[in-house]
Amino acid sequence: MFWLLDMHDEKTFRAYSFGFSLDFEKRPIMVGSTQFHIMRWSGRGSQFIEKWKRSKVHVFLHFQRSIYYLATATAACGELAGSLKKGEFALSPLSEVDFVKAVKS
Repeated sequence: MFWLLDMHDEKTFRAYSFGFSLDFEKRPIMVGSTQFHIMRWSGRGSQFIEKWKRSKVHVFLHFQRSIYYLATATAACGELAGSLKKGEFALSPLSEVDFVKAVKS
């Protein structure tokens, strides 16, 4: 099981907050062979991202023609997700091929 969240809903503040939070330059970190980027949630509250980074299943975020893998409490990146402060989250950008591979396994 996995979740694929549409982050491009322009009717909510979530899309604006997510887009404004994206920063793939400052804090890269490797988890196994996957490079994640640690970011800080920008917006009115971090409850949305806090809920999803505690997920026990894989979470993917779809935003403006891109798909990102969110570091969650899953075995694959639980140590990274557990070390993040409130309001921080980690993403790994995926190609379409990588996304299909990830959801098939």
